[in-house]
Amino acid sequence: MASMLQAVMAESIGQNTCYMCSGASQEAWLEAESATAAAQVESILYSEQGWGPGQQLIVEEGRPAWQLDVWPPRAAEDVVALVESLLHRMRYIPQPDAQEGYLAGAVGVVLEQTHGRIKRMLQQADVFRDITSYSWLPRVCMCICFCHYVEQQLQELHDNAQVMVTRLLEGQQQQDGNAHQEQRHQQQQHDLPNGNHAHPHHMHPQPHQQHNGGHAPDTSDGDQQQQWQRQENEQLSQAAAAKLRVLVSPISDFSTLRKEWVLKLGKAAAMGFMRLAVGYVSGRTWFKVTSESLPAMAAEGSLYSSGIVSGDLQPALAWLAALLHEMSNHLDKDCFRQAWGAAAAAINRELFNNVACEAMFTDAGALQLAVDVNALQGVFRQYTARPAAHFRELNDAIKLLNLQQEQAEFVKQAVSADRRAPNAAELLKSVGVYHLEPDLADTVMSLRMYR
Repeated sequence: MASMLQAVMAESIGQNTCYMCSGASQEAWLEAESATAAAQVESILYSEQGWGPGQQLIVEEGRPAWQLDVWPPRAAEDVVALVESLLHRMRYIPQPDAQEGYLAGAVGVVLEQTHGRIKRMLQQADVFRDITSYSWLPRVCMCICFCHYVEQQLQELHDNAQVMVTRLLEGQQQQDGNAHQEQRHQQQQHDLPNGNHAHPHHMHPQPHQQHNGGHAPDTSDGDQQQQWQRQENEQLSQAAAAKLRVLVSPISDFSTLRKEWVLKLGKAAAMGFMRLAVGYVSGRTWFKVTSESLPAMAAEGSLYSSGIVSGDLQPALAWLAALLHEMSNHLDKDCFRQAWGAAAAAINRELFNNVACEAMFTDAGALQLAVDVNALQGVFRQYTARPAAHFRELNDAIKLLNLQQEQAEFVKQAVSADRRAPNAAELLKSVGVYHLEPDLADTVMSLRMYR
């Protein structure tokens, strides 16, 4: 598809030279170019084949999406190929004004139309307010990966243009410096007869010098060549700068849309989890159980090996695990990491605020919370080696709630609001609590029942 687009565009520019015209003819040509580009991108975005796997996915067949840097549908690859072809055609347009009009009317239209189409598709999913369902999730993920791929490719084109501008500027400065040095050298040779300071009696010009009238050699050919080179560099620099201007806004637009929907997806995952865990959060009966209810943990002090996850939390964990697995099949590496990271952060915040800072905890109940949070972290363990890093506040609360009573009383007194020790923060670090301020630690410690 990409090669076909480039061939069509090359043939078109070979047949159409109206960009050399001026006034109404040039405007008509620019309108025609804009209409052609709009029709091409529409055929890409509304083609059924465009939303199948792209060439890069065919090459990477067998690897899950979340292990790949990009996961573009075919339409994303075709849009980028179209943009590259349109930018390539600028070399046939020498006039800066015509270049600006062409970029705005062709490349700008393509990217604006593409962004609008993807945004409308996502808004349609938002209307149904069920973007984590099996019918909408693949579409949302596909649009997110579309934005990510186009954003990356446009950024690469932008960076290449920036490098060209810099190199042309540095080359022109170097050329100007060399020309200045050469001019000074020639002037010095012209001012010194025969170029010799040491023999003033050699004041008579040589025959060939007399023929030239004692003037410096003619450098008009060199000056003309330098002038042509300067003009060419200026045209190339203007074209590269025009590319920079037309690409900046679309890069930002696609990046913003991608980030917005990655966060929405993560938030939706967290909200779905919390809906299923509402009984776990509101009941809080699991945390008032006695040691006899959890004999293995009470007798051995084992937090993770023999504990059973709270019954009210199990459906939420199963749903979250299935959702993350489905997302991992449709989102590329960066987008998936950001999405599940947003979900983990929201879940951590909700459970910390509504469980760790609200429920009353017996000895066994504190151990139960540790078992539950460990199971929650296990859902993310397939995708990160350090899931605990995303549940820092919850893990700190668990450490405080599971302190031995004598040590717990000492810490509680040190962080209490009315008798807070000057070194309260350092004391918390000494028991492994690094992410809770003394005020929050005081809230958590006040919920410990010690029975």
